[in-house]
Amino acid sequence: MSTDFPHATRLGVGENFADLAAGELQREREGFPPTAQVRALAATGYAALRLPPRLGGRGISIRELVELTVELGSADSHAAHALRNAFLFAESAMLDEELHARWLPGLAAGQLVGLGFGEAEMPRAGAAEFLTSVRPEGSGFVLDGVKLYSTGNAYCDLVLVQAREPDGEVAHVVVPVDREGVEILDDWDGIGQRFTASGTTRFHQVRVEAEEVLTSAQLAARPSRRSTERASPLAQVYLTAVVAGIVAGAAREAVGLVVGRGRNYYHGTAEKPRDDAMVQAVVGKLSADAFATRATVLAAAESLDAALEVGTTAALEAASFDAARAKVVVDEIATRATAALLDAGSASAIRSGLALDRFWRNARTLVAHNPTSYKQRVIGDHLLNSTPPPNGSFF
Repeated sequence: MSTDFPHATRLGVGENFADLAAGELQREREGFPPTAQVRALAATGYAALRLPPRLGGRGISIRELVELTVELGSADSHAAHALRNAFLFAESAMLDEELHARWLPGLAAGQLVGLGFGEAEMPRAGAAEFLTSVRPEGSGFVLDGVKLYSTGNAYCDLVLVQAREPDGEVAHVVVPVDREGVEILDDWDGIGQRFTASGTTRFHQVRVEAEEVLTSAQLAARPSRRSTERASPLAQVYLTAVVAGIVAGAAREAVGLVVGRGRNYYHGTAEKPRDDAMVQAVVGKLSADAFATRATVLAAAESLDAALEVGTTAALEAASFDAARAKVVVDEIATRATAALLDAGSASAIRSGLALDRFWRNARTLVAHNPTSYKQRVIGDHLLNSTPPPNGSFF
């Protein structure tokens, strides 16, 4: 099955992807996460692939990362989604090696870093309005707070927590997940993406060493590889690639479903479903949808690659708009295509053992992240009034 994942195979992780794909349906049926498979993939240095070779990575482009993410999303969308924050941390480390020097060897060796950002008390989702606190104590610090939507933390070795200092400024704290006082809860109850470990992470009087904190002063004084402080839209491009991967997985599932069907309706156009023109059209449309979603997110990836190379505010704004356009298109196709998968199998396709609804549930859950309507409005406002896009990882 590794031949289904050409880019992963080229980078030596094709068998990891195939292993994830082979057990995906069983995990869905029995309700358990791909912990062992994700950890095995991480051990290859997968999340550090964007790092340059001198830092232990492979120096792959955003386009190559998106190619891999579409493939991984088609194998197991939970695994692909759960690794997003690890890639984002590696991206930050690559952009500022000196500030992240402590963690670079671990990244190259396969460590995964999760994220603690969102909080229930935030009046505006995505804004840095934290109640989680980090305060000096003795030679180090103490961390307290509760984070929601902690995607991937249960798979990770470390977690990056954004917290308020006593003066109200924001610091970054990186602590091991097994540190006393850190509690990762399996309480995510979404209709899809159930095994992404997107639940609650609690920090109760967690002792933090001085070198595990990037203070607001350090962050403000950090050297930058580019001449702008505009946020990269990588987080959005990555998530859209996972959605495109789900469409690819649904298209692949449709082929196996139809080939495995032995009978057709008495009023069908052929004796076997695989020879029925109507069924062929459904499968062909799913294949076209998979092609279109992949091509769309790759275009956004290429735009981001170009923007990072130029490094200007204008270039990153353009890439942000392209990421938003890609999400609008991919989300619409994915919602329709994953529902249309059931048309390839007729009544037999709704059996619970096949769990074909998982493709729609997983896609719809991801589509709900940062609603498309907001993206469309911002794009339209820019075209009509030259309004710049919001600056932040949520756009």
